[in-house]
Amino acid sequence: MKRTVTCSLLVCLILPFSQVCGQSNPAVEVGRPGKLAFKEETVGVVRGPGFKAESVFMGTPLVLDEAYAAKHDLPALQAPFKVVVPKDNNLYFLPGGKKTGVPELARLSIATEDKKAVEILRFVTMTVPLQRTSEDRLVVCANLLATKALPQITSNYEQARQLDLYVTRIRGNDAVCLVAEMVKPGSGEAYWVKTVGVMPANSENGVMAFFMADKQLSEIKTQADLLTKGFSQKVIHSLEFLPVTTVADAPSSEGSKSASEALRSWAGTAAQARTTSKEVAPSPGNADSLKALFEKYHAALMTQDAATAALIVRDLLPDETRLQSAIGGGATPEIWAKIKAFHDQLPKTDDAALAKLLAAKPAQTMVEVHGATTEEIAQYAVGSVAFAEFPGATRDLAKAGILKPGVTFFEVEFLEPGAEAGMKYHLFYWDGASWSMLGPVWRAIK
Repeated sequence: MKRTVTCSLLVCLILPFSQVCGQSNPAVEVGRPGKLAFKEETVGVVRGPGFKAESVFMGTPLVLDEAYAAKHDLPALQAPFKVVVPKDNNLYFLPGGKKTGVPELARLSIATEDKKAVEILRFVTMTVPLQRTSEDRLVVCANLLATKALPQITSNYEQARQLDLYVTRIRGNDAVCLVAEMVKPGSGEAYWVKTVGVMPANSENGVMAFFMADKQLSEIKTQADLLTKGFSQKVIHSLEFLPVTTVADAPSSEGSKSASEALRSWAGTAAQARTTSKEVAPSPGNADSLKALFEKYHAALMTQDAATAALIVRDLLPDETRLQSAIGGGATPEIWAKIKAFHDQLPKTDDAALAKLLAAKPAQTMVEVHGATTEEIAQYAVGSVAFAEFPGATRDLAKAGILKPGVTFFEVEFLEPGAEAGMKYHLFYWDGASWSMLGPVWRAIK
């Protein structure tokens, strides 16, 4: 995504975090604004004879988590999340934080060729205390949107009018939507306004997304379109909350974490002894954390964040000690020497080369991981994951005892949405403290 935006594109709309984003005890009388109607929003819903698929989106993942907050000097995120950003030649992205001066977590804009805003989407944190029932909590959130958020969003505009307030679901989470309209003084430009509060079921921490869309320039022409159309709504409906890093999972340190430490803890790597002198119990590696790590890597590449991409890849390249977690007793000294030579020739100090070492095409936005044990790879049974996803050369490594028994290895694949095959990288494993990559070592030991 492009990282610059002209001043003419930005509409001044400042929401102080203390006033809107952190309403820890909003004044609300349960029962007001009244029982909220449920409306299904069909953005990203595909239907056909006998089937229905939800949250179908194509684009680039944007991950807002602990590493994102550390990098952009934002407060710690209590509700980390990711969204999918559709591709558009006139897309502008600004991260929030002290470095940019943007008060939100992130700001996404779509503009015309002459930089006139079509839609502007913002994300901020939101706190809605848990209530006796989920319905009561929806009322609290609705009151927050109506009495706190909307007045500030529309404060510099004329003819501001609330049009609707209802409940919907976004990727399995409760959400409250407030729809309004307003007019820019002087120019007469009219805008749709929509504010969405998305709340995980078991946490008071959530996300507020709000956008304004030019009634003339955007594809949202009627109020009904706010249920089905719009760039901003595609992004909002792709929103998925991520696991929150716990104290037990995070590296122990004095003071604030560096971006590198934040990235390690988010990815599930305890980085035992490599980032702290205190003992930390390593978190077990699992397919979900490996997938999330590669989604983060792809997002870094798409936003031209070479530093983060290089950091992720560098952490995957094992030294001899970490290789011992993957290599079995069948590896002779000669084979060991070839495997080490294979890894020694990888560009471990060149950030530009490292960042692209595991790259995929921009359109290959989907990440899939496929796991199989050494024993399953050696068996290579027809119809198994090993047979379907692992190269035949890995079977030879497993049968020869070069792959360590009892280890689960993973293939990581980048795919275009709907495609059955894409770019694949080989033999990732959990080394006891972090993810490591053995790679296509069969090429070195032939």
